Amino acid sequence: MKFIFSAFVAFSLMTQGASSFAADSSFEYPELSVVPRASERIDTESNREKEQGWTVHTPFLVPATMTFVAGVTELIAGTKAVTYQANGQASNEGLKYAPYIGMGVGAAWWAVTLGIVNKLDVYPEGAADVTKMPAKTQREQLARERRAEEAINRAGAIARRLKWISVVSNLASSAYMVAASQDGSISKYFAIASAITAFSPLLFTHRWETTEAIQRDYKKRIYAPVANATILTDPNGLIFAPGVSLSLRF
Repeated sequence: MKFIFSAFVAFSLMTQGASSFAADSSFEYPELSVVPRASERIDTESNREKEQGWTVHTPFLVPATMTFVAGVTELIAGTKAVTYQANGQASNEGLKYAPYIGMGVGAAWWAVTLGIVNKLDVYPEGAADVTKMPAKTQREQLARERRAEEAINRAGAIARRLKWISVVSNLASSAYMVAASQDGSISKYFAIASAITAFSPLLFTHRWETTEAIQRDYKKRIYAPVANATILTDPNGLIFAPGVSLSLRF
């Protein structure tokens, strides 16, 4: 009983010591250790967007342009002729709308990209908010970096949603135009090319999504020693004693 009590007291002391060691050591938060910091990243990306303008949204505009061109080509070449079944019901009648759907989807993506997405200014607004925040203490610096990370993550989330909406909408309209185009016509080849181009946002990711992934990867590489209380044994594993373990956690 005396041994158990002594072990409990020693273990409590070691646990308190480990906590004090971790608290007193100047371990940095990943947000403050990563290079470049999130606040620096949004400043860089904000300036880059000012230089590149609407071209930063090219991954969305390329498939939109191809879908629109395929629609125009099919409108000129014509769709499959309407045929009638024995009961008098028309067949392929709905295919005549395929060119207009293709042009509509392509034009809509240009309008949304230039009229809405290009005017979001996620990075400039985030940089402006971060600049107004104080940065004297570690707590204030941490608040700044996390606010900057919110802006980076918000931009990445918007880009991911738009990527999948772009792929689905352009692919669906392109497949519809492929089905509506006449066999052997040039419009069919344009529609097939449009369907292939619809996957381009998956191959060439948007700058917002890439920036978020890079910043998260840099942050994951930051590590620091962590002290924990543990139970140690002798080489034979017969005697147990409290102790402290030091580990590197990534």
